[in-house]
Amino acid sequence: MDQLILEIQTADLHRYFPIPGGLTRVGRAYDNDIILSDPTISAHHFEINATEDSVTITNCAEVNPLLIDDQQSATIALEHLALPFKAGRLNLVIRNRHEPVAPTRPLAGKSTLRNPFGHWLWVAFLLLTCLALGSLEFYLDSYQTISTTQFAKHLLSETLIGLAAFVVGLSILEKLLVNRWEVKQVMVAVCLMYILGSLLEPTSDFADYYFSSGIPGTVAMLSWFLLFVPLAITLYLVHISHLAARRSAFIAILISAPLAIPAIMHNDTLSVYFRGFSTEAHYQQDLSSFNLHLKPSLSVESFIREAAELEPGKRSN
Repeated sequence: MDQLILEIQTADLHRYFPIPGGLTRVGRAYDNDIILSDPTISAHHFEINATEDSVTITNCAEVNPLLIDDQQSATIALEHLALPFKAGRLNLVIRNRHEPVAPTRPLAGKSTLRNPFGHWLWVAFLLLTCLALGSLEFYLDSYQTISTTQFAKHLLSETLIGLAAFVVGLSILEKLLVNRWEVKQVMVAVCLMYILGSLLEPTSDFADYYFSSGIPGTVAMLSWFLLFVPLAITLYLVHISHLAARRSAFIAILISAPLAIPAIMHNDTLSVYFRGFSTEAHYQQDLSSFNLHLKPSLSVESFIREAAELEPGKRSN
């Protein structure tokens, strides 16, 4: 008979054990043919009996018994493999040795200049671009003369520390998911997202000005945190880390949700709908969020006086 394979699925690389013909004992004890070290596996957990045309799996455990479609034993013909089942907290599969494997995925971190995710020169270039965009944003948002100390403080606190926090957090997450440190690829991905966000922000500001409303910017903000960020993280996990698409999408939602909640709560347009009871009529609240001209305005002298009191890089309310 063709030799079978027992696949042990783990968060890291799967493990594989050959199953010869006849009886194969599996468990945590050292007298088993296949030894599993997981603490949820019994000393003698299950047996596999392979014949010429079928394979039978029988449960031997009282604690955390074998589960095969809610049954504790099963017999299946060899042509109907693969056979998935669960022992303790482990997911296992019995496969035929001649079963085809998935196509080989290309190495994302190949160190060539053609590959943005594979060379440190790309990391340096994108990081300098992020610093340049952060500097430009700080300069345009400042109403006063900027000192060198203020400029360097902003770059350190607002740009570099923010980028570093995301890189460290995502690198640790990737280490936990795939047991690899991919700092170079993570830095490129974070820088690309920062650059894209910096380029889209002026567009949303112009749309707010053009339509005299905060709704276009709010829609852009919601699209960024609820659509673009999860999609970018999913694509990274699928094509760079080579995780399954469904698992990548779930992880992307978990990462982007904590980022979206503060942005939504501090949005001026949406904050109207989070207010408590008010003596102001509800239709006036709605109209004020659609039309900025209904909001109180400042004289030119008042605006200049308030702008002079602002700290560099801060915007007036």
